[in-house]
Amino acid sequence: MRILALAGSPHRPSNSEELMRAAINGASERKGVKVEAFRVADMAISPCRACGGCNETGVCVIRDDMQQLYPLLRGADRLIIASPIFFGSVTAWIKAVFDRCQACWAEKYLLQRLVEPRPPRRRGLFISTCGTKIPSMFDGGLAVIRPVFHVLEVALAPPVLVHGIDTLSEARSRPETLEAAREAGRQLVAPDGTGV
Repeated sequence: MRILALAGSPHRPSNSEELMRAAINGASERKGVKVEAFRVADMAISPCRACGGCNETGVCVIRDDMQQLYPLLRGADRLIIASPIFFGSVTAWIKAVFDRCQACWAEKYLLQRLVEPRPPRRRGLFISTCGTKIPSMFDGGLAVIRPVFHVLEVALAPPVLVHGIDTLSEARSRPETLEAAREAGRQLVAPDGTGV
């Protein structure tokens, strides 16, 4: 089973990335799990220019680090996206990745090709943190991730959303939160009847 994990925080250490690592640890308890993890803020990924260059091929014309992620986004059995909430949504680094999935949209809807043939139950986990305790603070992040997962044929698993966590490394002092992320990782790779 192949997992692609993307961390969207620019901070080191990052609370959302700490939780992502806990989820990866939980998922890795299952034999045969292979994880490829990236800190997106360390990559050179330009925003989508809406140029239409992918409309006839399903291939983005911008040559940057996103080209490394495309085959992984298309081929992973599970996705983990981790991002703090910046001004009501995911970080600009993760949003750039999502926007560049326009090439996947073109492949699916304009060219009528599946992103990659597979059993229909690819699953993805969204992990997010925010400093406030406003109940609706994660709505923007979820609103952004749902259409991307839809295009990629990924079912959204119950997310790990942590309010009131703002200090760097604070996640390390919350064992119950780390365990919740580990359990989410275990559930992400649990057999679902499709052989995946």
